Amino acid sequence: MTVDVDLIIKLIPILLSLAALVTAVIRTRRSEVDERFKTGAQRMDRHESRLQALEQTVSHLPGKSDMHAIELNLANMKGDLGRIEAQLAGNGEAMTRISAVTERLEGYLLNTKG
Repeated sequence: MTVDVDLIIKLIPILLSLAALVTAVIRTRRSEVDERFKTGAQRMDRHESRLQALEQTVSHLPGKSDMHAIELNLANMKGDLGRIEAQLAGNGEAMTRISAVTERLEGYLLNTKG
């Protein structure tokens, strides 16, 4: 079995070219993967910032007990407004009677001429 030196010399550039091709593909893939990881990390950082802002906003919102207290206060205010409405209706009737009495007195004074 003889080794043909001429054949080996012709195969060396082909093998080197293939090795360079494989190396280039691996490095290109690695840089693409690194870029994708970098982009993904930036996205995750943005999402984390948004979540923190959302959590901070939600923590300042009223809770269940706060809403219940507001409902109770509104119910009390509704009752108070009902009582005020009844008092105003009574005052309105009294003002109507006073107005009628005043008109009668005015009419009497105008007709009797003093």
